[in-house]
Amino acid sequence: MNTDVQWQDYEELVKEIYEALGKAHGVTIECWGANCRRAGKSIATYQIDMLPSHTDGVHQYQTAIECKYWDKPVGRDVISKQAQLVQDVQVNKGVVVSKMGFSSQAKMVATANNIGLVELRKPTDKDWEGRVRTIHVQILMKQRRIRDLKFGVVPLPGCEKAIPSGPMSVHLLTNQISFQVPGEQAQTLHEFADDQERHNPTATEFDVRLPEGTIVEVPDLPDSPIHRQPITSVSFRIEDLPPMEENVVIHGEDHVHWIMEDLFGGTRHTIAPDGTITRNPSDEYEDDQEP
Repeated sequence: MNTDVQWQDYEELVKEIYEALGKAHGVTIECWGANCRRAGKSIATYQIDMLPSHTDGVHQYQTAIECKYWDKPVGRDVISKQAQLVQDVQVNKGVVVSKMGFSSQAKMVATANNIGLVELRKPTDKDWEGRVRTIHVQILMKQRRIRDLKFGVVPLPGCEKAIPSGPMSVHLLTNQISFQVPGEQAQTLHEFADDQERHNPTATEFDVRLPEGTIVEVPDLPDSPIHRQPITSVSFRIEDLPPMEENVVIHGEDHVHWIMEDLFGGTRHTIAPDGTITRNPSDEYEDDQEP
């Protein structure tokens, strides 16, 4: 959906919104734009910006929509002309969509002639009253390093790898190492260290005996001398690092690009830059109401 529009795109934006809102109700757009023309009882021909329709299985209902991408409120003359079009062309409903709202006289004429008024506009300061406009989020990410990692390795019989007996230093990335205890789910070294910290939160050095049959794995480095080897113990030291800080600012304008408000129907929708349409949850809106 094109949400960065100029005046020539405004009708297309209205069309896409009405198509999206009316899809669940079987609404179709019969025609729109310069080629959408209908003759009235008076033989006069009218150009209609958009003509959506729906059917209840017996009758077809049509709505003539006029779009005004003006930099001032729509006046009474536009509403009167739309009311005349509805009567002459014999459609069921008339609607006027405006970027800058409607004058008080226009609203009075619309009420008297059952013409719907819809504002499709950019958000204003008034629209943000009582709503969260800007969110500041500070994210602190704990950082730590596992140092002096040693394993008690039990070399497999006949293993051709050069593995010293007893504890050995291993120079690997800690996220490459995992433990497989018999009958339990494999754990990465970080997960194992987390468990040890939870059991002893004040400790920084750990020396842990492991159940018989525990295997150390380094799947990313299958040629490592310890890959798939039985181990009896693991020792390491945890070094805390300064936390990583990130500040995120979420602007409401980045998520609410347009506001569409039915002045008489009471519905209000927001349109995001990606075209996502969201109904204001505070609106009273029945699921079977036509858009």
